[in-house]
Amino acid sequence: MLDIKYFLAAFSAFLLSVVFPIMLLIFIKKRYKPGWSYILSGAVVFFLFQMVIRIPLISYLQGNVWFYVNIASSQVLMAAFLSFTAGLVEEIGRYLAFHLLRRKVSYSNALGYGIGHGGFESLAIVGISSAANFVAISNMSFGWFDSLISSLPNVFADMDSLRNLFTSVEPHLFLIGGMERVFAIMLHIALSVMVAKCVAQKKPMLLIGAILVHGGVNFVAVMLPNVYLAETFLLIIAVLSVVYIRRQKKFADKF
Repeated sequence: MLDIKYFLAAFSAFLLSVVFPIMLLIFIKKRYKPGWSYILSGAVVFFLFQMVIRIPLISYLQGNVWFYVNIASSQVLMAAFLSFTAGLVEEIGRYLAFHLLRRKVSYSNALGYGIGHGGFESLAIVGISSAANFVAISNMSFGWFDSLISSLPNVFADMDSLRNLFTSVEPHLFLIGGMERVFAIMLHIALSVMVAKCVAQKKPMLLIGAILVHGGVNFVAVMLPNVYLAETFLLIIAVLSVVYIRRQKKFADKF
């Protein structure tokens, strides 16, 4: 039987990475009434530009000797490459989505796009694994999912090995993964508002600013010496993102 702290950490990670994005989507949809076209385009753009284009391209480059010698062999260069390519593809994707839907660009639709983008990212990157961790840890602790796990023998075949895997990780690290997704969603919404203003007001510097902010935040977080400093930095960015989002509401009629 696993210590209760593993269950609490796994449950918290599940709430933050799966339940929170869904509840925030419901709140934004009810309060601001963004169009579903923007919400869905946020998810689609992340899927296409990150999972279909960028990630496979990076995998290809990592098998290239020139790329390894000149970029991947340097921690700083590789961190910069990963950080700013993420900013580049996601913000260009954001720009194209708002440009194609420009007749309906608004503050509320920018919020919808942001939660669609950030929410889908949370579910795809952390949510699925956190849900699986929660099921496995809950079963080890309380036997809640015996019938489910018995029907999936290939997934949880060796429970002893799985238990050893979980106990080799500090439980609070599960929680940190969920917290990071919350921070990232706030940033994605803020960046969506910034790029929406870029399209609505025809200010290309806002797109450049969004790319630099996105890449810069990723780079600093990756380069900080430990996960605690990185998460503290991301918390500050999330707070600043919320401040920016709230302030831009005053200019909603100018979108």
